[in-house]
Amino acid sequence: MTDYMKSAVALVKDYIPPQPVLIQRAKDTGQVSVSPLPGQQARLTFADYLKSGDSLALGVDLANNRPTEAKVSTYLDSKEDAVTLDVRFNTLDNNATYASTVTLDAKAKNLTVNVQNSGYRRSGN
Repeated sequence: MTDYMKSAVALVKDYIPPQPVLIQRAKDTGQVSVSPLPGQQARLTFADYLKSGDSLALGVDLANNRPTEAKVSTYLDSKEDAVTLDVRFNTLDNNATYASTVTLDAKAKNLTVNVQNSGYRRSGN
């Protein structure tokens, strides 16, 4: 199980943060769709982002020009070994954006990992 989780975490790092060269490739190959959402938001979905059949979807707050969420749907060695990632972003008092919650789901192994980031405060003040 440890090796499996190491592989899943390594794979997720290929998606988050998004890689400009892969975003450009998806754009150049027509694999990007834009969906408007309520409240001046949109979702950008990059199909076949890293692997055939995967996707990276980014929610964006258009009024403040910052990410609200990231959703990854991918797989390890085969499509039957699906891995999903759901990241929710939040902002600090100084408007810095951070991943507030991260959920990694590996259905083939019946495994879900939830991470909550909180308690940030300024240092040195």
